[in-house]
Amino acid sequence: MTSSRARGWKASGWVTGLTIAVLLFATTSAAPSVQQCVSASTEAQREQKSGNLLSARRQLEVCSHPDCPAVVQSDCTKWLAEVLAATPTLVVVARLDGVDQRQARVLLDGHLWLGELSGRPEDVEPGQRELTVTVGAQTRVQKLLVNVGEKNRLIVFEFSTALTDTGDVPPAPPGPSVTGRRFPVLALVLSTVALAGVGAFTALGLSGRASLDTLLKQDCAGTKSCDPRLVADVQRRFLFADLSLGAGVLSAGLAIWQWLAWAMD
Repeated sequence: MTSSRARGWKASGWVTGLTIAVLLFATTSAAPSVQQCVSASTEAQREQKSGNLLSARRQLEVCSHPDCPAVVQSDCTKWLAEVLAATPTLVVVARLDGVDQRQARVLLDGHLWLGELSGRPEDVEPGQRELTVTVGAQTRVQKLLVNVGEKNRLIVFEFSTALTDTGDVPPAPPGPSVTGRRFPVLALVLSTVALAGVGAFTALGLSGRASLDTLLKQDCAGTKSCDPRLVADVQRRFLFADLSLGAGVLSAGLAIWQWLAWAMD
């Protein structure tokens, strides 16, 4: 028994490693920028902590790209392995008079999930889930609690052509519901910070330039003997102006990325 279990763990490790290798290979055609790598790493950690494993996986597939900075790529590759191991998988089976059916429509939490059955495990978020399977004119519903790390859980739906009493069969569900997208609050905040940074740069730059012009008109400017405090004040205004511009440009870039991601979702 111990030997068999060890072989099972070893096989699971090979599968996880192979999956990561395939994911990394599949993304080599579109190398992300350094900023995309860092942003994906941050977002992945946030999604993973929230229990959104599939969303975290998508972000980790970006930041584990070989072209990302080594420290980011290393962490993301490790986290990707953890997320893959923690992501539950379900195998949905529909049987009509004891015969497995391929043509079946599956809804997950009211949304279209599978157009037909393949017999392969499908990734799913952990937590309380509701599966609705339709074969022909018959529909069955199961509610289940999906646990973290649960792999290849078999969910079987039984149907019968001899069924005459349809009182226990719920009506066919409507098509996948359309839910509104969440407003991109982060994108709005970053846009506001970008505007504030540009505004601060303009105000501080103009203020610094005015102070510098005033200082240059003094007699001490020719002998470079002006009050050090006045000189330091001018330098400080220009420094803060540059920092504000940098923060504004960085926030603008992140805001554009967030708006694009929201628009393409």
